[in-house]
Amino acid sequence: MVSNTRTVVQRLDACRTAAPPGVAARGRFGARDWALFVAGAAVNLLAVGRLVAQVVAAPHHLDGASLLVLAPGALAIVAFEARWFSLPLMRAPVPLDPEPGLRVAVVTTFVPAVEPVAMLRRTVRALVAMDYAHDTWVLDEGDDPAVRAMCDELGARHFTRHGVERYHQPSGPFETRCKHGNYNAWLDAVGYDGYEVIVGFDPDHIPKPEFLERTLGYLTDERIGYVQAPQLYYNQPAGWIARGAAEETYAYYSSVQMTSYALGYPIVTGCHTVHRTAALREVGGYAPHEADDLLITVLYRAAGWEGVYVPEMLAAGLTPTDWRGYLGQQRRWARSVLDVKLRAFRRVAGDLPVTERVVAALHGLYYLYGISTALGIGVLSVGLATGRRPPVLPGPWRSGPSCCGACSPGASCSGSASTSTGEPSGACTCGPRS
Repeated sequence: MVSNTRTVVQRLDACRTAAPPGVAARGRFGARDWALFVAGAAVNLLAVGRLVAQVVAAPHHLDGASLLVLAPGALAIVAFEARWFSLPLMRAPVPLDPEPGLRVAVVTTFVPAVEPVAMLRRTVRALVAMDYAHDTWVLDEGDDPAVRAMCDELGARHFTRHGVERYHQPSGPFETRCKHGNYNAWLDAVGYDGYEVIVGFDPDHIPKPEFLERTLGYLTDERIGYVQAPQLYYNQPAGWIARGAAEETYAYYSSVQMTSYALGYPIVTGCHTVHRTAALREVGGYAPHEADDLLITVLYRAAGWEGVYVPEMLAAGLTPTDWRGYLGQQRRWARSVLDVKLRAFRRVAGDLPVTERVVAALHGLYYLYGISTALGIGVLSVGLATGRRPPVLPGPWRSGPSCCGACSPGASCSGSASTSTGEPSGACTCGPRS
């Protein structure tokens, strides 16, 4: 334990004092992009400034109900503004050729009762066909004879932890019925001693042949512990749910990840990830958590390992095509991400630079958008149905006298309002519109 702690401290010191990384990066903004960004920023600031001015101008309306509605919206605005004004920071790495002779394992998992063999066959065929010499492994949770036969046919290797009690624990690195437990069992039995690089794919994700050639080169810098490529979806045309589910992730896989990379905090995401085996061993393997990817990012950075984000279309998978699948996925992601933020993150956040702590915190604000959107639709619906300012909102509902809601459409009115609900405190007079 003392030795491991000393290693982590040494890596942190090296990370803080070393020269700039050997992986060069270049910006994404050209002259046209800057012009559009400045124009958009001006409109953005005017709109937000007007909103803030209206809130500040009516402090007597800010009661508990108002704050309940406004607080999630304010956090959503903060997250949006952070994303917008960080756009000029976006960086992409300059491609590097990989060193020859690396011992590389490309790995996917399989659960027989859940995933069809036909889907796995398509994936394994693509994994085996990738350029750069490597071994392809299928981690079969059920030790399915059909999967063994398929691996022999396609030239892949087969591993199973089925029936091995040591690799089926109720929790921890070898947790049963969990992706991280399956990977860690293989790492312990085969991966740590057999390979220098581990590349993980979900069983529905299809890489391009050049995936390894486009990602392994960054490991020539010994400080790089992981390389992440974006996720895209080849079934996006299947329907409007699939299209929407895919489209809502693309801002994350483009601007958010490129900005995070520029700030030193590229985020491991699901699969399409290249791991240096030494780094993976140092942080204890795949993190024992439902959001193992997000947690292992924090562990890598806390241990001083750096990452690279490669914004290229190098692989694609499946996205949900119905409401049940989509909502289940979103609930699972939200629950696991918030658990990492509220419990696991604080235990290691002290080892991260301040900039990376801020980036990690803002990353979790995405899941507040749903709350702010629901509240916003509710408040808007009340306003449209009643024609009056909902009492939980600060500021005037309209520029004219608020008692006009009592007059018939097309009529003129006069009066005044002073109460917190917007009701007139004096006489309200209706008449023909001039």
